[in-house]
Amino acid sequence: MKITKSQLKKIIKEELEKSRQTFNGYSDLAVELAKEATQTINYPQGGLIEAEIHSLIDKMPNISDDERWKIADEALAVAGIMLGVGADAL
Repeated sequence: MKITKSQLKKIIKEELEKSRQTFNGYSDLAVELAKEATQTINYPQGGLIEAEIHSLIDKMPNISDDERWKIADEALAVAGIMLGVGADAL
């Protein structure tokens, strides 16, 4: 079965809309960190993605240890959603 460009665009648009709805409740920072981490590690390998998220957080000033772990947990959950394995899979 062939998919036309317009059909593919429609599918992508629908999936992006689902993603936006799915990320409700997560901080914008967690979503951004997850996007960056999944661009670097684009397969569901929890340990590597978590390490990438923490390395990105290390570059940010003024984040306390408590905030660091909360944001990292949220970003890991979002990364799981982005990769299609679910929020609790990584």
